[in-house]
Amino acid sequence: MSDLIFFLGGGYRPKVLEFACGTGANLLFFHSIGFEVYGIDSSESAIDRCVNRSGFSKENFSAKNILSECRICDIFPGIKFDLIICLSALSYFNNEDIFLLNKQFSEVLREDGIIYTNMYTTLREWPLEKSDNGLYIAMDSGSVNEVTYLNLIEDKNEIQMLYDSMFETIAIKRTIMEGLRGDNESVHYIGRKLT
Repeated sequence: MSDLIFFLGGGYRPKVLEFACGTGANLLFFHSIGFEVYGIDSSESAIDRCVNRSGFSKENFSAKNILSECRICDIFPGIKFDLIICLSALSYFNNEDIFLLNKQFSEVLREDGIIYTNMYTTLREWPLEKSDNGLYIAMDSGSVNEVTYLNLIEDKNEIQMLYDSMFETIAIKRTIMEGLRGDNESVHYIGRKLT
């Protein structure tokens, strides 16, 4: 995170937008270091929990599907963000939708704004099966045994290809998280909006 803060620079209160913010855990950190925080999530109850637990302004949050209901620029008109973060959520979208999301992210980022995302890779300790739609099938080990479709990437080059048309790569980093269900790997991407 310190790299993100370093790259942003500036002597004013920067604005951060988290796509798929959930209950706002990441935004609490950015708020604590002086960022003005905004969030979008498709779950109204997650947004409510985020606002209630943190005291964030409700006007800075929206429970909308920005692929089907509206655009980010309509939710937050006239606002340009210094940083957009999207952690783990893009693995639930196909490449076409990721391209559409990146277009919207680029539209609302200020000139030289930063994007920070990550996606899961195929390196994991439970079996995966590729479906007809190109996504991977992963069984949720929770009590309902739901099937989840994931867009998993093979390597760093694959995530870079998703962003190259709109962002200049600053850093790409692989990480492995050890968990109760086994290890899983993700690739983190930091990029700057192309001008």
